[in-house]
Amino acid sequence: MSLRVVFRVDASIHTGQGHVMRCLALAEQLRQRGALCRFISAAHPGNLISTVRNQGFAVEEIAPLDKSDWIGDARATAAALGTEPTNWLVADHYGLDYQWEALLKKHTTHLMVIDDLADRCHDCDLLLDQNPGRLAEDYHRLINPHSQLLIGPEFALLRDEFAEQRKQPNPARFDPAKKILISLGGTDPNNVTTHVLSVLESARIQSVAQITVILSSKAPWLEAVREQARQSSLLIEVIINPEHMSEILSGIDLAIGAAGVSALERC
Repeated sequence: MSLRVVFRVDASIHTGQGHVMRCLALAEQLRQRGALCRFISAAHPGNLISTVRNQGFAVEEIAPLDKSDWIGDARATAAALGTEPTNWLVADHYGLDYQWEALLKKHTTHLMVIDDLADRCHDCDLLLDQNPGRLAEDYHRLINPHSQLLIGPEFALLRDEFAEQRKQPNPARFDPAKKILISLGGTDPNNVTTHVLSVLESARIQSVAQITVILSSKAPWLEAVREQARQSSLLIEVIINPEHMSEILSGIDLAIGAAGVSALERC
C-alpha cells in the first residue's frame, strides 16, 4: 500500500509562494518514491492552487478564514482529509500551532511541521526548519520530547534542478557585475522592485549590461514593473513564473533578493 501524504499549505499575495514551492519540492521527491501526495489549500487571492494541480497533484480547496479561526481551519482540514487513511499530514503555515495540530493528530498516523520562526509551540512527530543559523535548542521549549528535529540548510527543500546545477562548472567572477538579478518574492506586495530599479537607474553603473526581474503572474505590481522596464534606459528583462530558475541564476553576477526559500535557491 502506497504511503499517503497530505500537505496543508497556503500561498497568497501577502504570505508569498515559498511555503507552497518547498512543499511541492518535498511532494515530488515523495512521489518519485511511490507516495500518493495531495494538498489542502485555502483559496486566498494570489494562491497557487492551479500551479499545484499543473504539477499533477490533487488539491482540495477550503475557504479562507480569519487568522484567529484555527478551529474553523482544523474542521475544514479534517473534512478535506476524508475517510481515507493518512500516513503523514504536513503543515506549513505560520497561522497554525499546537492547538490545531492536536485536533488533527487523530486524523493522521504522523504529523510533520515545516517552520521558520521558532515562535510558537508544536504538537508534532517531526519538525523541519531549514534556515541557516537555526539551532535545535531554539525549539526545545516549543515541542514534545519525542518530536524529531531536522534543523539547518542541509535539510533545505529545493527542487532537483538546483542539485543538478551545483554539478555544473561555475567559475568565480571577479569582473564588475554585468548581469543583475532582482527577485524580491514572487508577489512583492510592497512593490520594492520598482524602488530597486530606480536606484540602479540613478546609480548609472557602467558595467551593468542587463537586469533580470523575476515575478509571479500573481504579483499586484506586475504591470507597473513592466512599464518601468519599458521606460528605463537600462536593459531590463521581466520574467514571469520561470520554469528553470537554476539556469537563470547560473548566469547572474549579482543578485538582489528577499529572504526565504529563494535565498536558499541562490546559495
